[in-house]
Amino acid sequence: MFISALLSLLAGLRGGNPLPFLVLSSNGNSFPPPLNRAEETEYFRRARREGDETAREKLIET
Repeated sequence: MFISALLSLLAGLRGGNPLPFLVLSSNGNSFPPPLNRAEETEYFRRARREGDETAREKLIET
């Protein structure tokens, strides 16, 4: 799969396409599981009231 993606990238560059299309493959587990309601509420509270950057990042990533 990597080879076909690389060839697609090279073909896009050769054809003058300013935004070559590159497809990456994964096993379907590329995203973390979603937060449950209690976790989400807690992270929002910590991010908003306490300015917790870790909580903010957790909300963005999940």
